[in-house]
Amino acid sequence: MKEKTRCNILNVARKLFANKGIGKTTMLDVARASGLGRRTLYMYYKTRDDLYQAVVRSEIELIVKRLHKVVKSSLSPEKKFLHFVAVRMQALEDLVKRNRSLRSDFLNNQPRIEEIRKELDIREKAYLAEIIREGNNSGSFSIENPDLTADIAHTTIKGFEPKFIKDDFGSKYQTTLNLCTKILFQGIKPQTR
Repeated sequence: MKEKTRCNILNVARKLFANKGIGKTTMLDVARASGLGRRTLYMYYKTRDDLYQAVVRSEIELIVKRLHKVVKSSLSPEKKFLHFVAVRMQALEDLVKRNRSLRSDFLNNQPRIEEIRKELDIREKAYLAEIIREGNNSGSFSIENPDLTADIAHTTIKGFEPKFIKDDFGSKYQTTLNLCTKILFQGIKPQTR
């Protein structure tokens, strides 16, 4: 019963934060929309910020599930890497378009977002390293340090987030993402034939 109540609170809070923003959503708003008393709500979440962080963590878990599916797929390591990047960015686009408060935080409150998403960053790097190791084992890649390479790839991809979010994933998004993944795979030197 407690887990069902917690899920209900998170779903209601997610919608309120998305529609009204975190600054204009009160704990009383969440309690009323959840059909709970304020005291009951405070038994689950002590502050609005605690509730907001729980909402963001639940959103991150949705992203992690999507990425896990890619990593465990039967695609070749190269296709898996490219698909991982595409799914990751699609998940981010879905998230910020669904929740304007998060979009605002990504653009204006980077320290808050960075603190909340530490676990996501760790998982993403581990997934990328796993794909790179798989590529090394199959002969598709020849990477001396998969962990460092995963860290560099992750930092590169993550570095584009503010621009993509600011441009609302507009017309240059796919072109930029394709160029980014091309550079990650082929570098900037001309390809020998």
